[in-house]
Amino acid sequence: MARICISLDELIHSLEDHCFFTHYYLDRETGEIIIQSENDPTERQEIVGEMANPFPEYDSSERYLPVEPMESRRGIEIMESFAGSMPDGEARHRLLGALSKQKPFRNFKDTLYDYPDLGERWWADHNDSMITIAADWLRHIGIDFELIPSGKGIQ
Repeated sequence: MARICISLDELIHSLEDHCFFTHYYLDRETGEIIIQSENDPTERQEIVGEMANPFPEYDSSERYLPVEPMESRRGIEIMESFAGSMPDGEARHRLLGALSKQKPFRNFKDTLYDYPDLGERWWADHNDSMITIAADWLRHIGIDFELIPSGKGIQ
């Protein structure tokens, strides 16, 4: 199969989205990330309308590959690694503490807002980690790919 171009931001978003009623699929032929929402099956109709089967998980051609979200634990590990890489001090202590509370993702990001100078560094580290995760997943499933950044990154 030929190399396919895949939107980096869309793939990262699909790997991080744990919404139970939204499903993502990678079109192995075009590299497009297809979104299927149980709330609105006509969402992204321009793509779904082109498919013979609007529910790609039932497509026997194996053209559409489900993109499963990464485990939440992996996201926490990324945040722990970032906070652990900081010099000893208040910000490090508070970020690590936020991860031990209920809703660690929300608490971590809320704590980051108290340290605006760390925000840019966090998103750069986060995006680097997610690029690695996305590329490793694509290699694992045998896709010859090129990740195309939008230039904005995920925030």
